[in-house]
Order: sequence, then structure tokens, then C-alpha cells
Amino acid sequence: MHGIVPGYNYFKKLTTQEAQINVGNNNLVDFPVLVSLIDNDLRHTSNGGKVTNINGFDIVFTAADGSTIINQQVEKYNPVTGELLAWVKIPLLSATVNTDFYMYFGNAAVSVDPSSAATWDANFQAAYHLTANQDDATANGNNLSLTGTNLESPALVADGRDIETVEKMFCSPTAGLQTNGDVTLETWVNFETVQLTANDNVFISCGGAGEVGIPDNIFYNFNYNGAGANTNTLRFLWEYGVGVNESIVSNATTTLVAGVWYHMVAVRDVTNGIVRFFIDGIQLGTDVSYLNAPAGGTLTTLYIGEQTDNNLRDIDGDFDEIRISNSVRSSEWIQATFETSKIGSTFISYAATACVPPDVSVAGSNQTICATSVTMSANTPTSGVGTWSVVSGSGTITNSLSPTTSITGLSIGTNIFEWTITSGTCTSVSDVTITVNANPSISNAGSNQTICISTGSVTLNGNNPAVGTGTWSVLSGTANITNTNLNNTTVTGLTVGTHVLQWEIGNGTCSSTSSTMTIVVDPATSIANAGPNQTVCISSPTATLAANTPTTGTGTWSVLTGGGVVTSSTNPNSTVTGLTLGTNFLQWSITSAGTCSSTSCTMTIVVDPATSIANAGPNQTVCITSPTATLAANTPTTGTGTWSVLTGGGVVTSSTNPNTTVTG
Repeated sequence: MHGIVPGYNYFKKLTTQEAQINVGNNNLVDFPVLVSLIDNDLRHTSNGGKVTNINGFDIVFTAADGSTIINQQVEKYNPVTGELLAWVKIPLLSATVNTDFYMYFGNAAVSVDPSSAATWDANFQAAYHLTANQDDATANGNNLSLTGTNLESPALVADGRDIETVEKMFCSPTAGLQTNGDVTLETWVNFETVQLTANDNVFISCGGAGEVGIPDNIFYNFNYNGAGANTNTLRFLWEYGVGVNESIVSNATTTLVAGVWYHMVAVRDVTNGIVRFFIDGIQLGTDVSYLNAPAGGTLTTLYIGEQTDNNLRDIDGDFDEIRISNSVRSSEWIQATFETSKIGSTFISYAATACVPPDVSVAGSNQTICATSVTMSANTPTSGVGTWSVVSGSGTITNSLSPTTSITGLSIGTNIFEWTITSGTCTSVSDVTITVNANPSISNAGSNQTICISTGSVTLNGNNPAVGTGTWSVLSGTANITNTNLNNTTVTGLTVGTHVLQWEIGNGTCSSTSSTMTIVVDPATSIANAGPNQTVCISSPTATLAANTPTTGTGTWSVLTGGGVVTSSTNPNSTVTGLTLGTNFLQWSITSAGTCSSTSCTMTIVVDPATSIANAGPNQTVCITSPTATLAANTPTTGTGTWSVLTGGGVVTSSTNPNTTVTG
């Protein structure tokens, strides 16, 4: 595949036919070929064609690489019929193989005429198309004026000039035309009448108007001899002295007739001292040598159709495509010029119109967003025009031709857009998906909770999101979340203290919502220990309690049965007064400040009644002979009596019997 010219939709491949150049094998550099065709595709778009500029300015040409623009000069364009006549400067025209080049068209951005005088190489000193005017097509400005003459339409290529006898075209030539050196004179001519006189039928002449001296000398004069000693020959004349001519005639003859277009060429090669003549691309005879080099003057005029110093030597015929070069054009050049511009030329073959392949469409990366608008990122085509369209979903495209347009009004879910790059009838298409996420539901982590360490787990109660996915996380504390995405999951592994959990609801790229809840884990209540049971005497009905001091919770004394007043109910070592006779039950309860269960323990205080008053009975006196006595103590109602010997001697028979005997 050849290169392309960015911005153009269509092209044609054009190919020169090297077989038609058969006079030599020399390649031609910067050769102007004539592109001449009528093609419906070259009509303006308003007439059903593919050319977008009404003047045909969007028709350009490239070299064989398909991308290097080459110089052109349009002689005629008809937007209605699609007729194009354009001279195109081929950088290298091969004389041995066919040469390809390309024509591009269909670029709406073009509004400037690409025609350029640079189509003609620097050796061209003048070139005249004679269509609409007689201006010099080169940059040298040798524009012609008229004496008589009429527009000839059509002529050979497009229009020409009809020059009758005593009529001419002329100009004051630039220095480049006033040459004593190499020169090539070319013209197409169609005789209306072939004048059967010697030195008549003048094509091109450049020199002075008289024979006064060197300043009036003729640089060159090219004509066809219709009679005389050199009948039916071509003649090239110049002056080399005062009134002294060098007249070179072809060494072969040709009979020219009226009503036929002839390509006439004369070449002066001063390096080799020869002149060559050509008719219709073929040399007439052989090289003709000359002896005297030209010495043209300075008082010079260029005439077309008349000899500068003799107005009786003129012509009756039509002219087209006149060219003057200050170089020796080769036989290949001259033959190629004839072949490319002759009537019915087949020197160039024209392929069918093809569309310029557009750049491969790249719609950009898929996007997932949380918004109703997006900026696209397709590729900018260098070949073709890109256009956005909606495939599915919804969206308002701000600028369908911009690869980076914004799109608003996107719908929730999947929206598919297509980026189509079009070049003529060729297209390249790719899609991009814009997924729009809805904003997630507002998070509600649920109410705070307080549990006892003994519980071990909690069931959370976050809201179940209608949009998005919720996720639990631990912000502080420790916890094992059974299912982080379940709103009412369980939490285990909690330790005593405060735990902060977050319930975050997200949906794709949308900003998440979150809320927190707190789980307070209370420590277990201390185990209550009411202390040891106690027994006191009714005579002193007071006791000091000995419960444990709680590390968790608050202890409280209470009297379950019996009587008693606890001095400080929350003091584990409080005193109890007012105890009643018998068994008194007291309870030490430890209650948690949180959610943990209380613990309790009981103890008893037994209050004994008061001991009976001892009465040992009356004193007794006995004889040593009968050292025995029966004691007469009172029988106790409370307590147990016990006899003991304080002084003296004696054996109490029953120490607990108030009426025991004493012996010994």
C-alpha cells in the first residue's frame, strides 16, 4: 500500500506508458505530463461527483510514494462534466518502466488553488497554454500581447489562438529568452493554409526588427519552408554578424497539410554545434551541423506567427502549447511531450477511483464513571473524518466530529458509542462503553450495642443497600466479622472495651457512603464472696462483715432473714448491728454497671442467747472423817455449768452436774 495525503477522501492511480518512449532510454527529470480526462467522480459534489471545491482546488497529485505532493498547473476544470486538464510535474519519468503517480480529491478543507508555475522546470523560459489568456505559465512573466488573432476553441489541449497572416502574438522578452546558447523551441500548430513560399510559415521568432547591426540580430527563428530550394523542410535561422544569417534546414523533408495538428520542435545544441528538428515526437532527418554561433542583439521582441524583422514572413494557422527552453531537450523528452499531449493520447492510464483508507478507528478505553457526562478520548484521524454516534443507552454528543467531545445526559448502566472514521466510501469503526454507576444508598450502620464479655458475639443491623455493596470494617478495637458484605452479619472475638465498626456502601466509581456504630463489651462481674459465717452473743449483737472487694461491679449487703442493720451496705467490711437472737442470713450481691449479670453469696451470723447466772449453792462444812459433799449449784437455763476446784483439793464426780458430789 502506498502512502496517503491526509484529509483527502479519494484517489486514482495514474500510470505512464514507457513503451511509448522508444527513441532512447534516458529517464526524464521534472517532466510535465498532461492529465486529461473526463470522469464523473471529478464532478463537483453538487453535480454528483466527489470533488468538494467548485474550482477543483482539492485536486492534487503525488509522486509514486502516494504521499509526496508534486507540482501541478490546471489548464481547465469543469465541475459539471468532471473534465480535467492539468500539467503535472513528474519528479522522475522512467523511459524503461512505467511510472506511477496519484491524483487525490475530495477534501472540503481546501480553498486555495494548488496550481503553481513551479510545474515548469528552470529551463523553461516561457510556456503558453493560450486558454483564456496568453500569459506565460512559468514564473518568468513573458506574457504575450496580440495583434489581431482570435480565440480557437477547442484547440489541441484546451483553447488556442487562431493567427491569420499579418497577425501575431508578441512580447518584450526577459533575458532568459534572449539566448545565444542552447534553446529548444516547441509548439503545436494546425495550418489553416500552408503558405507555399520560402521562409514563410513562421512559428517562433526572437530578435530585432531591422538589419542595422548586431543589436538587431535574431536569436532564433523557426519556420516551415513551403517552397523554394528547401521546400518541405524545417528551418532554424539566427544571425551571427551584421545582417549575416546562419540558416539551418532539416536534411529530410516532410509535407505538412492544413487541418492537422503537428508538434513542431527545433533544438539548438551549441556545445556540439548541431540543430535537430522533430515532428510529432520523431526527429526529422539527422543532426545538422552549423559553423557560426549565434550573436543575437539586445533590441529584441518575441513573435509568435511572424518573423521579427520581416512581417511578410508569417503564418495562417492555430497554435497551442508553445514552449521555449534555454536547454537541449532530449529525444525522449520531445517524444514524451508529443505522446502526452497529442489528440487521443494514451500515454497515461487511469485506474478506477478508490477511497483513501481512513485511519483505524480507536474509540478509546471503556470508562466506568459516577456522573451523567463524560469526555471521550478517540484518536484524531489524519486520514478521514471521525463521527460519534450512539449505539445503545443514551447521551447527547456535544460535537459529533470531535474525538474528545463531551457527552452529557448519560443514563445509568451501559452506554455504547461508536467512533466512525470515514474517508469517501471507506469507513473504520470502533465502539467504546461508558458504564454509569448510580450513587450508592446512604449508609446506616445501625444502633450502638453494649454486651457482656460472656455473650461473645453480636448481630449487626446495618441497612441493606438498594444500590451498591456494603462492607463492614473495624475502625478501632478488635472483632472478627463473619461476612463483611452482609448487613446483619455476626461479629465474634470481641474483647472488653469499645469497638468502632464502619458500614461503607460503594458502587463502582461513585463516592461511597459510610456510617459507624459502637459495640461496648462490659467485663464480667466479680464473683461475690460474703465471707465466713459468724456467731456472736446476744449480749454483744454486733459483727464485722468480711466480704470480698469487687474488682468489677458494686457490692451491696442485704439481710435476707433474721435481723440486723448493715452500717454501710456497699462496704464489704461493714459492721452489722441489731442482730437478733438466732440465725441471721445476710447476702453480699455484686452488680455490674453494664450488661453483665450480678453475682451473690450469703453468710450467717448466729446470735447466741445470754448465759444463765451461776449460783454455786450454799457453802458447806464437813468433817475430815467424811470428806464428801453434795454440791447444790443451780441448773443453768442457758449454757452448760462446769465445776472446777480453785483451791484446796477435791474430786468432782461429775463436773457438769450442779448437784454432783465432791470427794477427797
